[in-house]
Amino acid sequence: MIKVLAFTVLGILAAGSATGAERTIRVQTDAAVTVDLGAEAKTVLVANPAIADVTPVNGRKLIVLGRGAGQTGLLIFDDAGKPLLEATVLVTPARQWAVTVHRGVKGTTLSCTPRCSDDRNQAPGPGKAP
Repeated sequence: MIKVLAFTVLGILAAGSATGAERTIRVQTDAAVTVDLGAEAKTVLVANPAIADVTPVNGRKLIVLGRGAGQTGLLIFDDAGKPLLEATVLVTPARQWAVTVHRGVKGTTLSCTPRCSDDRNQAPGPGKAP
C-alpha cells in the first residue's frame, strides 16, 4: 500500500539527496497529470498540499493534481527508502487573461481583456442589482 504523507514544512526538501531522478512537473490549477515511475512507490511526500495533491493509480503510476498556483516539492521513495523521484511541482493558474494580485493573505483576481481591471469594482449593467 502506498502511504501518502503531506508535509507543510519545505525544509524537508532541503535535506534531499541527489539520487533518483530530478525534474519539474508542470500542471494547471484544477488539472491533473500522470507520473510514471520506474519502480514501485512506497512513500510519497508533498511539501505543500494546498498547491498540489498526489493520488496513486497503482505502485508505478501517480496522478498529480494542481490545487493552487505556486510551487512545491514532491519526493517519492521505494520500499527500501531509496528515492525514486525528486521533483518540483509548478502549478500555474488555469485562467487565461487573468492576473491575481496578492497583498498579504488577500488575493484579487483581475480580468485582463484587453486591460486589467477588477470586475467587482465595475458598475452593474442595466437591470442588475448593485
